Amino acid sequence: MEQLGQTQNCPICKTKILKINATNRDIFSYFCPVCGNVNITEQALGVLAQELKDLHYLLSGFTRERTELGLVPIDIRSNNIEEIVNGAKNFMPVSEKLDRILLFFERKSEYPGKPVVIHSPSDYPIAYAKNASELDYLLRQLMNLHWIQQEGTGAVLTTDGWNRVVEVTKHRQISDQVFVAMWFDPSMEKVFKEGIARAIRDSGFKPLRVDKLENNNKVCDLIIAEIRRSAFLVADFTGHRGGVYFEAGFALGLGIPVIWLCQKDQIDQAHFDTRQYNHIVWENETDLYEKLLNRINATIIH
Repeated sequence: MEQLGQTQNCPICKTKILKINATNRDIFSYFCPVCGNVNITEQALGVLAQELKDLHYLLSGFTRERTELGLVPIDIRSNNIEEIVNGAKNFMPVSEKLDRILLFFERKSEYPGKPVVIHSPSDYPIAYAKNASELDYLLRQLMNLHWIQQEGTGAVLTTDGWNRVVEVTKHRQISDQVFVAMWFDPSMEKVFKEGIARAIRDSGFKPLRVDKLENNNKVCDLIIAEIRRSAFLVADFTGHRGGVYFEAGFALGLGIPVIWLCQKDQIDQAHFDTRQYNHIVWENETDLYEKLLNRINATIIH
């Protein structure tokens, strides 16, 4: 895109923004009131325009959600943008969008009864909606379900709405399942068996990796269901797979704890800031096992 660094429009949603800054890498970094914090390459924007037409809103949803959750933006490149966008498409049935809005209300509510103001033209990505009209429709459905109600210029969660939030997140108290998001490469099999799975079992939980299940369901539907059923999620970013980022973000959006891992030799290539987030950086299976076991026992309530 010619002179991308000088544009005043977000190249994803076309909203007017402040100047886009080119970093000392090949990444353009900026804040958009619709998309949130964005790090993206010009090559990735080319893929978005040519191969993922009419799906810009899904990328907006992905970047906005990470911003809302306080996560460092990942670098969106030509080799991961399609996986991110297609993952967002598969993860967003209407029921998920409604729950995601309720959880947004929960995060934004200073206390029960405090109105939350949603501005549809800029906030539609919070539900991975296509536009403001879709978000307005979803909000009307939440009102019809008596999960939210109008309050002044905003809206509040009703008692039924708060109960639905509890229902969405109650797995944390009753499940012993741990969802493992990682690179399904043969080179990682020993890492999983002797490091991740062993630590999870020795801490009293049961690891689950979707590629290990025999099923006839769509993989995306299975992932949604199993993350929802899990007490927490272990995400290993070795290999830098876009799906791992998405699954971790999906869990965080539901209030499910995430433990972050990455092999030491690859941490410099990772798309997150280890100084801000407390990731486990491991050297081998034994090192990973000991560190993960200690982290689970120290931070997860059984």
